Amino acid sequence: EKKWCIVISSEGYIDFGFSVSDKI
Repeated sequence: EKKWCIVISSEGYIDFGFSVSDKI
């Protein structure tokens, strides 16, 4: 399952990426 993940760095930058999580 692919989900959007939002990562905010300590400096205030926002990164968008795909996080793949496997559900059992």
